[in-house]
Amino acid sequence: MLISAIADAEKIEVTPEELDKELELMSIQYKLEVEQIKTMLGAENFAALEKDIKMRKAVDFAFDNAVIK
Repeated sequence: MLISAIADAEKIEVTPEELDKELELMSIQYKLEVEQIKTMLGAENFAALEKDIKMRKAVDFAFDNAVIK
């Protein structure tokens, strides 16, 4: 996938702060504590959340660096 290739080529990573921010937003949305969200996600879905954030960052990078002719 192109976005995944961009993320790899640009060495885009997800910081702990970005994960915390996403979990905080989810806790507000679902009216649950962050720890409850983490428990509900489990390891597999937590990894998927991290990948989702990484892909969003890659899309943002692509848009920010696009050259329109």
